[in-house]
Amino acid sequence: MNLEEERRFTIENDFWGIVEHRQIPPRFNKTIATENHRRANVPYIQCRIFPQTKPYCQASFLIELELGDNYPFRAPKILVLDPMYHPVVHGIRTNFCWYGCSDHDSFDFKPTTSIVEVLEAVIKRIDNVSDIICIADEECAKEYKDNYDKFYEKALDMTLSYGRPRC
Repeated sequence: MNLEEERRFTIENDFWGIVEHRQIPPRFNKTIATENHRRANVPYIQCRIFPQTKPYCQASFLIELELGDNYPFRAPKILVLDPMYHPVVHGIRTNFCWYGCSDHDSFDFKPTTSIVEVLEAVIKRIDNVSDIICIADEECAKEYKDNYDKFYEKALDMTLSYGRPRC
């Protein structure tokens, strides 16, 4: 069974075309999802991921894989376009903690790594918070370790406020 059949991710169709013709919900104002942040002539793929663990399993999240000039010889840049309270997502910049982690993590990007494998690695990092070594948001990670109830409350609040429907 592939990931799409399991509803772990879905590829978005013409996201920016939709943005130009429809009103974006106010909850996404001043987030990267409402800004055209891309560099010219850089290929990208947008998709929604469907995390499987609480509290993130209550929504889906829009991410972008920027393939860059050196793809497939270098891993794509991952941007989480919807706000998410998670140790591998760094607040306003929304960069996903990715680079420099392959020595310490189970994901090792190679030129033969497929987009599906990249998406599996992203979902795994989001679902397995306790296994994370590469951290983008130190404060969030400290709160996860020292005060899990407070962390969970913040993560759930952001998930319900900014997450997208899972349909």
